Amino acid sequence: MSESKLAIKVDVDTWLGTRDGVPRIRHLLDVRGVPASFYLSLGPDRSGRAVWRIFHRRGFLAKMLRTRAPGAYGLRTLLYGTVLPAPLIGRGRELMVRRLMRAGHEAGLHAWDHVDWHDRLWRMNPAEVRAEVDRGVEAFSCLAGDPPSGFAAPAWRISAPAAQALKASGLTYMSATRGRGPYWPVIEGQAVGLLEIPTTLPTADEVLGREGLTPDNLDDFFLERILDPGLHVLTVHAEMEGRALAPAFARLLDGCLKHGVTFVRLIDLAGECLKNPSALPLSEVVALDVPGRAGRVSHQKT
Repeated sequence: MSESKLAIKVDVDTWLGTRDGVPRIRHLLDVRGVPASFYLSLGPDRSGRAVWRIFHRRGFLAKMLRTRAPGAYGLRTLLYGTVLPAPLIGRGRELMVRRLMRAGHEAGLHAWDHVDWHDRLWRMNPAEVRAEVDRGVEAFSCLAGDPPSGFAAPAWRISAPAAQALKASGLTYMSATRGRGPYWPVIEGQAVGLLEIPTTLPTADEVLGREGLTPDNLDDFFLERILDPGLHVLTVHAEMEGRALAPAFARLLDGCLKHGVTFVRLIDLAGECLKNPSALPLSEVVALDVPGRAGRVSHQKT
């Protein structure tokens, strides 16, 4: 029996990922009896505006080409919010959200406007951040019947005003950074008092096409790391693991099950952590570059 524990965090960024990727990932999980945490974007899909990152974010074009993003996300997605109007991702998704929860998965909030948070969070004033959080929480509550317990930050970007707005909204935890394990974050010198459960592993789009990694051997790369004893938090994307990378994700799940990895939802991890909150470290959050990702992310200070 493995001594590894794995929390699978499914980030859903787009209308296409919501329509196609979420049901496929849920099916792959359900037939294996594996629970996961899904974080939903609910506002306008303005993915087409992300193309401007080519001009001001080093490495973005290379990443798009390396991961074959146009094929993964679809041409229409890359035009939403520019040539094509931005569809409202959460419209009519009540049944999808409730099916997720009935199947034993956690549903949480990813964003109202994913692209806006990704590109502008660190320039937003507190009122703008609060409005963004409030719209997302309200939209989620309308779909699920209750407000979210967890929040996963787009692009792993968080600020003190954002963390304060999330805490004021009554969330139990956030997953907004990269790091080693659960901790109490200090952001911009402020201890915000909201539990952070960071992503501990790289993502598929960060490693795909680098050092010989392809969709055919991606599962081996992740399984080797997951089998190290301890807690691991893996972020997958509905647009990637729910579409082109679904076979690799299925093989990874099978490998984890074969080796006796224990699966847990982030809300369950939060419950365990909050039983003894003083046992968690207080850690500063800093902005760092991550190999394979264009732009800095919020990171637990090493």
